[in-house]
Amino acid sequence: MYRSRGAHSVVWFFLLLMLIIGGGLFWLEMKISPLVEAVAKEKAQTAVIKIIQESIARQVASDLHYEDVMEVYRDDNGKIVLMAPNYGTINTISSNVFLDVENSMRHMATEEISVPLGTILGSRLFAAAGPDIPIKVFPIGKIDVNLSDEFIQAGINQIKHRVSVEVTVEVKVLIPFYGEEMTVSSGAPVCESIIIGDIPNTYFNMSGNQMGDVGTGLSGLLSGGVFSGK
Repeated sequence: MYRSRGAHSVVWFFLLLMLIIGGGLFWLEMKISPLVEAVAKEKAQTAVIKIIQESIARQVASDLHYEDVMEVYRDDNGKIVLMAPNYGTINTISSNVFLDVENSMRHMATEEISVPLGTILGSRLFAAAGPDIPIKVFPIGKIDVNLSDEFIQAGINQIKHRVSVEVTVEVKVLIPFYGEEMTVSSGAPVCESIIIGDIPNTYFNMSGNQMGDVGTGLSGLLSGGVFSGK
């Protein structure tokens, strides 16, 4: 009889212990999981932005001039009368950046980013302690490379024309028991020039269509995605 009561006590003790441990692990998961997910997305975004910036730096020549990207026509008095994108140069930049980013993203998919659990928990003392949480980043969907421009008031009778390249990549972030898709975009200026004096009345967009006065709303010349693919 006493043995039966003792056996029942041991069983209840272990059941209670398992319940406490299970509840503790559930509470810990509920507290840590959002932190792990947030850190994983941040690390993935940082890594992809670095790839985009490095690809742009490699593929856009340091000696690229404004005149290489934009064709500017002047009259006999030196006044700008027409501006149009140099589609050959623009397509070369776009395709080269696209291929570089695509290759770098494929290489990234074979690697793994790891973050110590102490870093995720925000501990300064144990920042490098604890097991490493593996993070994998895979490219999905398409990579878009877009050249855009903008006109910016730069002073009295002066307008700055800036041309930039922007890359958008769709990726999937994977950590143990969690995965999420996200879109990462980053870009950098390619070239710029200050237009002094009268602004041109005619310019052409990326599709080769003639547009209106540059000064109306200071709209850009370039429009639409230049290069994209799977």
